[in-house]
Amino acid sequence: MARELVELNLHDFEDNKESFIESMGNALEDIGFFALKGHGIDLNLLSECYNNSQEFFNYKKEIKSKYEKNEIHCQRGYTTFGKEHSKDNPAPDLKEFYQIGRTMDEDHPQYNQFLHNVWPEEIPEFKNNLETLYSKLEECSIKLLNACSIYLGMPEDWLSSMAKDGNTILRVIHYPPLPDDRDPNSVRST
Repeated sequence: MARELVELNLHDFEDNKESFIESMGNALEDIGFFALKGHGIDLNLLSECYNNSQEFFNYKKEIKSKYEKNEIHCQRGYTTFGKEHSKDNPAPDLKEFYQIGRTMDEDHPQYNQFLHNVWPEEIPEFKNNLETLYSKLEECSIKLLNACSIYLGMPEDWLSSMAKDGNTILRVIHYPPLPDDRDPNSVRST
């Protein structure tokens, strides 16, 4: 029997909470995921992030490499094509990417415990757009974690309190054309 992808609207978490939570929980128990609309992320922001990312990935390797921070194991900034490997696979992944994490003010108690973001000076709006997207995605995730908590019969903030000020990473991935000489065991993992 074919199963259908459940489509949820995040506005319903406020307007029709019980139904949203039940539908989301059932979808997660059944197939493990669902489609989400009404998430509140502006499509213009997404387009700007894609445009900024495309501009960055189109730069020559010499420019992109300025933002590759090996001293922090590329946990922030750029990671070159083929550097990362999937778990237990000696062949390189066929992608390059840029990672950011939470931006914390210097007066935040955990400021010195977090790695700090690296921003390409060639694209000034890259920073603002990705920080805004990160924030919007986090707002969305908090609501979803709250819905999961309720579904599990726990206090609403049970899961989201565990993620507060967490070290979540946003990864912008670019999959360039495949090289002819690639390792046949290479993959394009996320």
